[in-house]
Amino acid sequence: MTAGSIGRVRRRLLLLILVAAAMLAGAPAWADTATATPINSVPYSDSIDFSTAPVDTDATDCTYGLATVWYTYTSPSDQALVANASTTTHSHVSIFTVSPMSLTTLVCDAHPPARFEVASGQTVYVAVVDIDSSGGSDTFTLEVAPPPFEVAVTLDGLAKLGSAPGTAIVSGTATCNMDAEIYISGNLRQKQGLNLVRGEFGVNSPCSSDPIAWTTSVDGGSRVFLTKSATLIGTASGCDQFQFTCDSDSATRTVKIVRK
Repeated sequence: MTAGSIGRVRRRLLLLILVAAAMLAGAPAWADTATATPINSVPYSDSIDFSTAPVDTDATDCTYGLATVWYTYTSPSDQALVANASTTTHSHVSIFTVSPMSLTTLVCDAHPPARFEVASGQTVYVAVVDIDSSGGSDTFTLEVAPPPFEVAVTLDGLAKLGSAPGTAIVSGTATCNMDAEIYISGNLRQKQGLNLVRGEFGVNSPCSSDPIAWTTSVDGGSRVFLTKSATLIGTASGCDQFQFTCDSDSATRTVKIVRK
């Protein structure tokens, strides 16, 4: 091998070394996640003191190079989880899955709580970030997410003429699989010969696992509901406390309008 050939080989080796170093520099810093607190089971809770938390030395688009506390959790089963830092407003959370030399974002810079799903055996890293550099304290929790929100509505078979002219009072019940505030809307329609009397309604209602009665007034507008049959349509809609999941349910039935 000539001296020129040896020089070219050396330059190529140097170039490869520089490229490898650049690739490593662009990879997430394992020094940040290597000290992540392991979470062995959920529900889990931990106190955070941001005044002593290290700055994220290899800032991702989700941690901004701010004081960050890391946690890691390996799920024993397919799970939906909720990460929360709930006692202040200055904490944000980001969740990552891990693969060789990289982190893949599941949730980025979320004001908690944050819901995410993991598969059995999957490891995730959770970064709790002091988003406004206040240096305060907080409480981090990780727990199984509540089940998807469900709501059901029923309509009573009797409606009553209201005290205001042209109105009718309709009612029913609503049931949810968790405590919530829901909105019930719909319309009441009554054929009167060739005419159609129609009124819209909407009412907020609490909802729980036990049926809760709701009632509201429907205004027929320029026409008056009569003491005869009509068609009532109602829809209940709502979400869980954190609006992770929402649901709606509709019902239609013939009602008889009577006097009070």
